[in-house]
Amino acid sequence: SASLSGGMLHQRLLTPFWRVMISQAKPSFLLLLLAAAAWEKQMKNWLEKQFRLSEFNTNIKTELLAGLTTFVTMAYVLATIPNILAGAGYDKHTTLTAMIILIIVTSCAMALVTNRPFALAPGLGSVGIIASMITNEGVSMPIAAGVIFWSGVLFIIISFFGLREAVVRVIPVS
Repeated sequence: SASLSGGMLHQRLLTPFWRVMISQAKPSFLLLLLAAAAWEKQMKNWLEKQFRLSEFNTNIKTELLAGLTTFVTMAYVLATIPNILAGAGYDKHTTLTAMIILIIVTSCAMALVTNRPFALAPGLGSVGIIASMITNEGVSMPIAAGVIFWSGVLFIIISFFGLREAVVRVIPVS
């Protein structure tokens, strides 16, 4: 008894199944199938045009797998950060919701504007600073958030003027 290869299995099982489904389908279902196939082709063309997948020797499947891997790698922040900030007085559920929206918007902006595969999320260092300032030093939540905001603005200014690269070049390799 020889085992069925993937191609033979497809021909023996899946093809007759779809033949029966299509032969008994209503015209509206067939139109839906045709529309889905056309949409899939349009979506593939848009993704290729937007992200230049073939230019970078990649495909949609690889990019989706990479995105899933990145999400799984970063998912710990969804559990960690709301708990840290809850200890500093922030509402855990509001923090989680805000983080999810922030991560989606910034990561999509990074992909669509720069065509770079970077996922963006709050860093644990910033969260630790906020929690420490609020719980240990009695700083109010808006002031602590403002400190983090202005440190981000300062980082952007330093990066824009090339100071960040200058500092990196000054540090010896060994």
